[in-house]
Amino acid sequence: MSIVEYKGFGGIRLSADMIGDENDPAILLLPDAGQGREAWRSVADALVLSGRRVVNLEPRVVSGPDWNADDQIAHVEDLRAVLAQMGSRPVVVAARRGGWIAAQALAPDGVHLAAGLVLVDMPVTDETVAAAPRLALPTLVVRGGLSPAECTAVSDAFGAALPIGEGVDIEESDIAFATDRDDALLGQLLDFLERHQPREAVEFKAGSDPRT
Repeated sequence: MSIVEYKGFGGIRLSADMIGDENDPAILLLPDAGQGREAWRSVADALVLSGRRVVNLEPRVVSGPDWNADDQIAHVEDLRAVLAQMGSRPVVVAARRGGWIAAQALAPDGVHLAAGLVLVDMPVTDETVAAAPRLALPTLVVRGGLSPAECTAVSDAFGAALPIGEGVDIEESDIAFATDRDDALLGQLLDFLERHQPREAVEFKAGSDPRT
């Protein structure tokens, strides 16, 4: 593991753990706003064992007890800045408010910055529903990945509005121990990654890359 630094919004320096082989497909992990990169550490280690290179990002510190508009803008622009500095397009895996940040950051032109998006237990708001139709990259919405799933009409509307979206609910009936939830989340992540970011090179076909 090595520590890397990125320049965020306003010139702030953001650190990240970089784990795995540099030739493997890249994953960027983004925790909930107010959490540090230790929140994703066990998932990061498991992804590396599955053949991924993981960048586990430490977000900027939230400025106060309330996650205000200035915090939101700064976090969104931080993520866009970090993605622009990466050498390849990663799949972004984001938890809770980190998912809100990722959805806002990738809505304008995310296909040029990321290869895919996984939103774990993201709080769905009017802003995210409005952003959904512009998220033109493969997107997986996981409910129940970190805590019991909250299934609401607005979260259903978000999923339905995604151009290349899919969703999965991790059911409480399948969870006997805390590790069961971790294993279920990891299983969904790996399934999505194998389909949208395979470890082995695939044959290029004209028009298959949305950037071309």
